[in-house]
Amino acid sequence: MALWLTAFAAPAGAATVPATPASPSIAPAVAAPSSIDIALWAYQCPSYADVPANKTPTNMDATGGHGGQLNTTYQTTLVTWPGDVPANCLPQPGVRFDLSAGNGGSQIGSPVTGTGGSIVATLSGQDAARVVNTTWDTGIVVSEVVSAGFGALRCYRDIANGDNLEGIFNWNGTDPIICIGYNVPSTPSPSPSPSPSPSPSPSPSPSPSPSPSPSPSP
Repeated sequence: MALWLTAFAAPAGAATVPATPASPSIAPAVAAPSSIDIALWAYQCPSYADVPANKTPTNMDATGGHGGQLNTTYQTTLVTWPGDVPANCLPQPGVRFDLSAGNGGSQIGSPVTGTGGSIVATLSGQDAARVVNTTWDTGIVVSEVVSAGFGALRCYRDIANGDNLEGIFNWNGTDPIICIGYNVPSTPSPSPSPSPSPSPSPSPSPSPSPSPSPSPSP
């Protein structure tokens, strides 16, 4: 039997029952994507002073002690391209990025940058779904395989420290996901100084022949 509820007006003088406050609206969680694209870029900069710094570049510094030299004028909110690329840094082909399922998890990709210094990695299924996880170590963790001097790595919204390990997590469903690795040339070995050509030894002066003593007269 259906139950019908009908509202009646309260009689005059009766106490008014306060209305029940409405429940606060809760934003729906972002649905896990079935596939996701991650744009990865690698750049080589002339010096550490050209590399965009993360928020605390000297914390967990993977540059070998150069974190304090990085350029702190760049934003640290959301990785953008080409906004986060210094004008004098050049695209770097042949750089490999390792993607893993969480911190210490299984490897799910090893994309290598092409001739333009970039590569797009497309993940699907459970791997793609990790981008909506809420902590960096349960999302997609990215590191760069460094062949030159490491400068910095920034991924999506993880622009925190100076380490070579960043997480893609808390994706909002719309922002592009971009990672940029910055490197500097390895310190070149000093050129060996040419060996001086040996100066020729002067020819020895001939010793004077002794004059013969005169024979005594008989």
